[in-house]
Amino acid sequence: MFDVAVIGGGPAGLTAASYLQRFHRSCVVLDAGESRARWIPESNNCPGFPGGVSGEDLLSRL
Repeated sequence: MFDVAVIGGGPAGLTAASYLQRFHRSCVVLDAGESRARWIPESNNCPGFPGGVSGEDLLSRL
């Protein structure tokens, strides 16, 4: 039994799951494993990455 089911393991879903865990909520992330974020060569204006970050790097860090 989980408090929350997060649908999608892209940046938004993984961020949501991180915050839920911080607030002591049990959650499960349901994902097919093929996030479209992997296709992004460089994303700018992303907090914590002033020089930009690739989608692949962002997912691995989340």
